[in-house]
Amino acid sequence: MATRATYKFGSRLGITTVIYNHWDGYPEGAAEHLQGVRTAEDFLRKNENSEITESHELHGDTEYRYNIEAIKPKNTLGQVTIAAFKRVNFTEKWEQFFYGTSDEFAAKYLQKGAA
Repeated sequence: MATRATYKFGSRLGITTVIYNHWDGYPEGAAEHLQGVRTAEDFLRKNENSEITESHELHGDTEYRYNIEAIKPKNTLGQVTIAAFKRVNFTEKWEQFFYGTSDEFAAKYLQKGAA
């Protein structure tokens, strides 16, 4: 389904990379796109139809935005935090609907049987 989304990856060095994906940007699709992903490079390798873009704001037709950050504490190795936003009635307002770890995002939105 053509549900457009952008994914903003932050690094510990303060560098950000934003990726645009034309397809399956709704939470269940994003959960599949993000499964096993920690970095922008991981995302691009896994999602071949995605492209690097300048910012969330560059694509005015997106319905979802995801901010992905690596977690620093040692006890959460391999985890990232995800903040997810949905456009409010196609206005310029965005509403956060999720904040948590990648495991929590997958548990909530990954469709059963998807691997």
